[in-house]
Amino acid sequence: MKRIFYIFIFIFFLFSCAKADMGKKVEDKSSDIKVDNFYNVFGFELLNRLYDKDENVVISPFSISTALAITYEGAGGETEKEIKKVFHFPDKESLRKIYSNQLKKFDKESKEITIKISNGLWMEKSYKFREDYPERIKESYNSFAQKLDFINETEESRLKINKFIEDFTKEKIKDFIPKGMIDESTALVITNAIYFNSLWEKQFEKKYTFEEDFFVDKNKKVKCKMMSTELEKPLKYFENEKFFIVEFPYADSNFSAFFIVPKEEIKTLFPLKYSEIENSIDSMSFEKFDRISFPKFKLEKKYLLNDILIKMGMKESFTPDADFSFITDFSDLYISNVIHQSFLKVDEEGSEAAAATGVIIVKETAVMSKRILKIDKPFLFIIMEKQTGNMLFIAKVENPQFEE
Repeated sequence: MKRIFYIFIFIFFLFSCAKADMGKKVEDKSSDIKVDNFYNVFGFELLNRLYDKDENVVISPFSISTALAITYEGAGGETEKEIKKVFHFPDKESLRKIYSNQLKKFDKESKEITIKISNGLWMEKSYKFREDYPERIKESYNSFAQKLDFINETEESRLKINKFIEDFTKEKIKDFIPKGMIDESTALVITNAIYFNSLWEKQFEKKYTFEEDFFVDKNKKVKCKMMSTELEKPLKYFENEKFFIVEFPYADSNFSAFFIVPKEEIKTLFPLKYSEIENSIDSMSFEKFDRISFPKFKLEKKYLLNDILIKMGMKESFTPDADFSFITDFSDLYISNVIHQSFLKVDEEGSEAAAATGVIIVKETAVMSKRILKIDKPFLFIIMEKQTGNMLFIAKVENPQFEE
């Protein structure tokens, strides 16, 4: 009987390091985390916090970690310790060596694969930065630095950053920094952008793509476009009591997609540690299947990561008490926002993915110290006649909607 491999529920992971290097790891003596796996460890910790907030999640742990690594380079004191702990970074010198080595691998362009990474420092032209900070970032993180006038040309500066990100990601990441997120208090915007486009080693014929059921859970199914192809070569596969995992290679043998498929509903996977996936990948062996089928899909997501990063331990970084003494000799900088936007398309030919992460660092000003009252959570609303105390109307508002 033929073994036909259907994938119903899955998480898509594009491992951001070449497979050939997965066995070459450097141990950080101060931690049990293998230092060149820190972005994978953080990625799963972030996924555990996002999985139940939306049906679909797509993130680039590499992009987020890289932008925060550049931020970490400028941090000192307790701020430095918090960022290091949340992202499982090694010491700064080791981190520079890791990125200097890794980023060289992420610059490929051929008929089979394109992968590019950009790191940028967008600096307020009138602010006094330490000269060694952009120099250090340029050398170790292959970054560029550009001065902008956030004070007098706020909107023009925002649009310039967004245009760069849009062009670099081939229009897959648009309107990256929302209007109003940059203002005259902005001192520095740190950006990372990544673009990936690769053919499958074994491509699918569109004539074999049909509409089929996709089982969201035991009680819900939806229609999807299911791709299918016969297999001549065996696939690397691993199975345990919780899930099975299969590797589907791209045309460039250094990159693969890994599908992790739960035996039960997808919520039973969580919380999920990277070490569990890493051990499963290390235990994979070749198995023969006659056919593989999985859906074609496209995902686009945008996240404001402030609350999650604060809950994970980056508390001081988002307050005026933050220490960014390796960026400036002044003590007035702190993070106002960390945003992440991602795109992923999987079809018969291969995969296209893009992501951008931005860290907005502002300077504390007299304007920002004003008390601002903002009601941005569910509330009760009362209309009262004050002399008699009669409450004419009472409302509970959980989802404020307004239609003209």
